Amino acid sequence: MATISKRQLDETLAAFETTVPGTDATVKLKDDRLFERLKTFKETTWFGKSDDLSAPVCARYGWINRGSETLYCPVCENTLVCDIPAEASPEEVLTKSKEYRDNLSTAHGESCPWAIHHLDDAAYRLPLSSPAHTIQTFRNRYKALLQHPASIPKIVFDESRAGRSVNIDLLRQNLHVDDDESEELWRSCILLTLFGWEFSNEQTTDFFQCRLCARTVGLWNYDHIVTFTDADSAERRKRIKVSQDVSVELPSQFEVLWEHRSYCPWICTPPGSGQQKLGWIATLDTVLSAGKPNRLLTHMPPPMPKVTRTTTAPESA
Repeated sequence: MATISKRQLDETLAAFETTVPGTDATVKLKDDRLFERLKTFKETTWFGKSDDLSAPVCARYGWINRGSETLYCPVCENTLVCDIPAEASPEEVLTKSKEYRDNLSTAHGESCPWAIHHLDDAAYRLPLSSPAHTIQTFRNRYKALLQHPASIPKIVFDESRAGRSVNIDLLRQNLHVDDDESEELWRSCILLTLFGWEFSNEQTTDFFQCRLCARTVGLWNYDHIVTFTDADSAERRKRIKVSQDVSVELPSQFEVLWEHRSYCPWICTPPGSGQQKLGWIATLDTVLSAGKPNRLLTHMPPPMPKVTRTTTAPESA
């Protein structure tokens, strides 16, 4: 059994402390260590798991994904293999998933803090924020995207599948932004911002990343809004070669909704988290409400009329 150092113990216990989201332009989880663990889960090594074994659940119990179907604890260095046969029936998958879910605590070492404590469901949700902070953060992320017009892909947003329409013009009006970019560009940037997409870091603009579900998407496969004069640069789309004679053409437009992972708080309400709305809808409602008059002010009773008292001098006898 691995010996746990004091530094490892302090870092792990710090994960259970309540922290306040930062005031920067990024919408991110309140626990940075939870996000770092979440980033280790890949579609190629942790695929098709039930809600009991979703990446956020495993990460809340201190695990990272290391290899196919394998969980690893950096603190106690124990591993947990969660292999469910492909031929298993739905009932067998459910039973096996619940069994592995119970092992998320017991598979840790006896002296490992994760064997006793884990982060509660509320650790993985859209962070709580005041309306003013939500709007300012939205505006900052939108402007950050606009600074790199050549990197913005053409996007698609299917309102019928999303279940809610988006009034982009009203959003822009309530954000009080004024720019000279093309309409297609600023509309795309507003939708990208609404759904939580931003560049993965300040040094490169070749990737979009969601800082809630840790999904990273390369942008070179998509058609871009800004056209290029160079013939090689203009052909930004790639083709995946399946065999010598067969190739699959990648989508030309970026799906702002469905590129997220299925458990992302931007497009779902994580079970037990207390999040009441899909993240993008909660953000949309907050920004749109900025243009509405305050109900308390509009429903206040009219002021009472001013009464002027006059005094009449008594008549002399």
